[in-house]
Amino acid sequence: MALIDLPSHARIWIFQCAQPLTSDEQEFIRLELKKFLSDWNTHGSAMRADFEFQLNQLIVVAADEEQMAASGCSIDKLTREIQRLGAAMNKNLLDRQTIFYKENETVLSAPISTFWGLRKANRISDDTLVLDTTVKNLNEWQTGGWKKFGLSWHKEMYGR
Repeated sequence: MALIDLPSHARIWIFQCAQPLTSDEQEFIRLELKKFLSDWNTHGSAMRADFEFQLNQLIVVAADEEQMAASGCSIDKLTREIQRLGAAMNKNLLDRQTIFYKENETVLSAPISTFWGLRKANRISDDTLVLDTTVKNLNEWQTGGWKKFGLSWHKEMYGR
């Protein structure tokens, strides 16, 4: 199964790392996360789920909640597994302090403080595309993950 095999309404969770993951790190995560997801359940019901890497820094996990919604406990288990995998590699896979944006079609990332500085220096404009890692389902991710800064939640936080 792949994310493309899941319905567009599948719920997603996006985990990010400030540094790119090497191919060895991705393979380690792939093997461990496949095992985890094959046993992942909510209230005893198996979750139909899969994941993929994006930009070598993001892990996008999706679950079809049509049969049963993910419970708080099952989401906590997923988060703890991601945390465990990061600790095993000495990487923070739960980083929320990095912003992804495009500059001339090149994807870049920056810590929030640097991003704010780029905005103040007018290097980030209202038309700069930023990645919205708060989207809730696969459809939103695939069709609206990249948004113009001026139309994103980033504007409220980093606007002028």
